[in-house]
Amino acid sequence: MNTTLKRIVLPSVIAFNLVGVTLIPSEHAAANDELLKDIGIGAATGAVGGVITGDDVLEDAVKGAAAGASVNELNRRRANRCRSRKLERDVLAGAGGSTVAGIITNRRRDVVGDAAKGAAVGGIIHATRKNCR
Repeated sequence: MNTTLKRIVLPSVIAFNLVGVTLIPSEHAAANDELLKDIGIGAATGAVGGVITGDDVLEDAVKGAAAGASVNELNRRRANRCRSRKLERDVLAGAGGSTVAGIITNRRRDVVGDAAKGAAVGGIIHATRKNCR
């Protein structure tokens, strides 16, 4: 239990705290809704990917949430969010966010798999947010 606590639970708690402390209070309520939606989409996609591949579901949900936050941050900084969305950018942002989260939580065990799952998250977020307001 002690090894499990050190390797899985604590990094997940730290990642959730970093997202909650640094990203969520940074914008007004409307932006937080978009951020929370993208994090939710990412976490759900990561969890489903973890079930399909037989990996740790909680860890994959954290990586998916990080990918969703990365995609949201990329598109939040653009002047016209809806028209400037590009599939390549969203996929790469998702892959990058998931890979970094995987390196932090996993100690570089499956970098390519993390990038692939993050890219899937970025693609799904792009598909759901393509025709926004």
